Amino acid sequence: MASTYSTNLAIELIGIGEQSGVWGTTTNNNLGTLLEQSISGNVTQAITDGADTTITIPSGTTGVARNIAIEMTGALTATRNLIVPANKKLYFIFNNTTGGFAVTVKVTGQTGVSVPNGAKIALVSNGTDVVSLLNYMASLTLGAALPVASGGTGITALGTGVATALGINVGSAGAFVTFNGAGGTPSSMTATNLTGTATSLNIGGNAATASAIAVGGITGLGTGVATALAVNVGSAGAFVTFNGAGGTPSSMTATNLTGTASGLTAGSASAVALGGITGLGTGIATALAVNVGTAGAPVINGGVLGTPSSGTLTTCTFPTLNQNTTGTAAGLSATLAIASGGTGATSASTARTSLDVPSNAGSGASGTWGINVTGNAATATTATNATNATNATNATNASNVTTNANLTGAIVTSSGNATTVNMSPITNSLGADVALSNTALYFDGPSVAQGASGTWFVSGSVVVGDGTGSQQFYAKLWDGTTLIASGYTQSSASAETMQLSLSGYISSPAGNLRISVREPAATSGFIKYSATGEGKDSTITAIRIA
Repeated sequence: MASTYSTNLAIELIGIGEQSGVWGTTTNNNLGTLLEQSISGNVTQAITDGADTTITIPSGTTGVARNIAIEMTGALTATRNLIVPANKKLYFIFNNTTGGFAVTVKVTGQTGVSVPNGAKIALVSNGTDVVSLLNYMASLTLGAALPVASGGTGITALGTGVATALGINVGSAGAFVTFNGAGGTPSSMTATNLTGTATSLNIGGNAATASAIAVGGITGLGTGVATALAVNVGSAGAFVTFNGAGGTPSSMTATNLTGTASGLTAGSASAVALGGITGLGTGIATALAVNVGTAGAPVINGGVLGTPSSGTLTTCTFPTLNQNTTGTAAGLSATLAIASGGTGATSASTARTSLDVPSNAGSGASGTWGINVTGNAATATTATNATNATNATNATNASNVTTNANLTGAIVTSSGNATTVNMSPITNSLGADVALSNTALYFDGPSVAQGASGTWFVSGSVVVGDGTGSQQFYAKLWDGTTLIASGYTQSSASAETMQLSLSGYISSPAGNLRISVREPAATSGFIKYSATGEGKDSTITAIRIA
């Protein structure tokens, strides 16, 4: 019967009747090397920056994961993973890497435990994943005060009476006074800054002496002040408060009154000077009573003129000629320029020449024209030299069409010489590898920004791989919403890369056309941009066809 190996520590178990004469060598290796390494072994393991680091427990021989204490070293630029076997085993881990990043110790495909930089921790593999060894202690004594950053106070001892006060309810005699909390009922207190409302307050032991409290240096009230203070604001005899009502005083001298006076009598209104004016001119009072815009009303800045019987306009502007006017502009004699919306000419023939417009009685137009034709040109018989024409539709019975160069952006359905429709491709390639770091997500590979119009033919390919073993890869060609095509491949070796190619059609894309990849069972795969060294391994091309 051949030797077998133990489940967790891979110790060689000699079969009955096996290894006659040499079993001592195997036993010494089991006891003196493998078990000793598992119980007291301390090893240093460099953590790879940029990929997972995997350690193992080989059957019958030494291995890094067999050691109970593992010190992780190496210079890191990001958080990394240390992959241990699924064997049930205890580990003491020390993250002694540089760079300040954590390292997660876990079984492949599991969550594990993140070990912060500089931390030392006890972990255990339970056969499925790595978990913390301890989560409860019956008692704990520390050599130094637990700092605030670790949930402690940093205080090594309490002051006299503090422990007793901490055991008393807030608001009770002898309790601490908390910020915004109740003051309790202290036997005495010196208050330097109290805010809020005092429902009952003894000052100096005698509330009757409150008049001795100085307010702004005032120790007594003037004659009638106490009576006035008891009168409601806005009533006769009340104080006039800032922004308050004036009450009904028997007399008052107002130096600065604002607001609306519903009824005001002046001793002599004629004596009130407005900008030095003490009287109104003839007819001014009558004009002021007429609605603006009505005959006889004054003209205000920015207002309407009304209907004056006569007037001399020295500075009047019109936003648009003849806007909101009636009558005849008899004085307009000059030729209105093209820049002002005119023709720059005084006759129809001269105007057509100025505007480069053919006569409506002519047989056609020669030369180069920017023509946008719609409708049914049933009588056009000789159209020559029409270049750069776009959007020409329903032109029937047109014979002798001799030149149709530079016709772009049109779908030609009649006979003749249709020029080439512009079908310039849009292409793009990855510029760096894309990590497939989440088994539930598709990660975008190459993409193109083609816009949302038209019908597109799109094709492309991606190169994928995973250095940890045989893995599956899903791929899809889409616009972020609509799926065009999908594909699948699986590697058969750890160093193997594969190519996935996809193509199809789509109209009015909702977003950028792209190829996205998902690795459903691992987080160590990549979309490669230059496995060949040419930099075009993962590329997509889109061509507008309509």
